[in-house]
Parts: sequence; structure tokens; C-alpha cells
Amino acid sequence: MLDLNDLGDNFAPGVTSAIGAFMAEAAGVCLESQGHSTGVRLHIRGDARIDSQELRWPLITEQIRLTHADARDAAELGATGIAILLTAQETGYAVLRRAVINTGVDYWLGDAAGADQARLEVSGILRGDGGRINARLNEKIRQTERSANSGLPVYVVRVVEFGAPAAHFREARR
Repeated sequence: MLDLNDLGDNFAPGVTSAIGAFMAEAAGVCLESQGHSTGVRLHIRGDARIDSQELRWPLITEQIRLTHADARDAAELGATGIAILLTAQETGYAVLRRAVINTGVDYWLGDAAGADQARLEVSGILRGDGGRINARLNEKIRQTERSANSGLPVYVVRVVEFGAPAAHFREARR
């Protein structure tokens, strides 16, 4: 099970509890806007060890819906929250810090020692077809080349088509 509420519990060194809770809310708003309730299965494609996970999220109030009224921003934030949990489950790595612009990734990942061990790039859409999702995944993989000189593996998570809901988890070694 991926419990988005965990994001608000200082889940990773590079994600504050406030930002984690904000991501969890955004994901919940996106999922509910597509007719889902907490407990829905997230279908996982690609290099993940499992093919689906139950998703749980916080109670979504009208105030939370109003806070996340911009669907595009909510989809990116919500996808990031799901990707952080999924990546931690699949790799054991936690978010160490947010990457700076033009590195081609969103986050640097590592273990409890705090050394960079991997990179994470995330993308999210509210609803899309297979062709659009695959094209965006390939675009994100190409984008990660900007930090390929790090020599670290990169995980690209194309979350989430919130309509299905589905995520594509892909590892690319460099």
C-alpha cells in the first residue's frame, strides 16, 4: 500500500512535512476529481517489482479542493508525492534534496548516510492516452541526460495518469 499520508510525517530528509502533506492533498484532489476513492489501485508499469498498489490519501475537504484548484499544478504535485513513495518502495532511496533547474531531474536520492546515489524525474497528467503518456515518458528520459555525468542511475516516474490511475516506473543506468 502507498499511503500518501506518510508524506506528511517527515518521510524523507529532502521533503518537509508541510510540503509532503501538500503533495498528498494534491494527489487526493486529482484522484477524487477522476471519480476515485481512497483505497483505489494504482496500476504500475515498467520496471517496478509489483503491478499494482492500493493508494490511500487524506480526507479531501472543500478548502483543500479550492487550494488545489489549478488542475495542472495539482497533477504535478500529486504525481510527485506518489512518485516519491513508489521510488522509496522500489529502491529503498529517499529524497535527499530538490534538484536545481537545468539538471534534468527533480530530486537527488540516497540512503540514510546522505550521499547522492540516484536521481528522480517525475511527470504527471490528470488524464491521457497511451501514446501521449509514452511520448512524455521518453521526453523525460531524454531530459535526464543533462545530469548523466553524475554516473548515477536515474528513475523516471511518469505518474500518473490519475484517470486510470496508473504510473510508469522506469530505471535508466548511466
